[in-house]
Amino acid sequence: MPLFSERVSMLEVQNSALKKTARERAERIDELERQLQRRGELPPDTDEYIRSLQRELEQARQGTRRLEGELQQMTRELERVKLEHEFRTARRGATSARVAGCSAAPQGFFGLQMQQRAVACAD
Repeated sequence: MPLFSERVSMLEVQNSALKKTARERAERIDELERQLQRRGELPPDTDEYIRSLQRELEQARQGTRRLEGELQQMTRELERVKLEHEFRTARRGATSARVAGCSAAPQGFFGLQMQQRAVACAD
């Protein structure tokens, strides 16, 4: 139980620190808003700056959509390659088992012919 009580006390300390930081930031935001209201005006290039930010945001969204499409395509390709690998591995295992079963065949010319036929049939 001491482990849990230490963890709880640590989380309470972190929570208090986060609350204090949030309160300080809220106060700073309020102060900046009051200053802005006192000035009564925005810089003349604010509208252009906002439009440029909106253009950047749209470009970022388009890039994200493109990357998501590429990711989906790569995921499908990865699944296809995995399935193909599993198929080939299973096939190779079956072929190896058949060839291993033929290893007891007589050696020599006729034994070699029988092994080659077994491998040809396995494919």
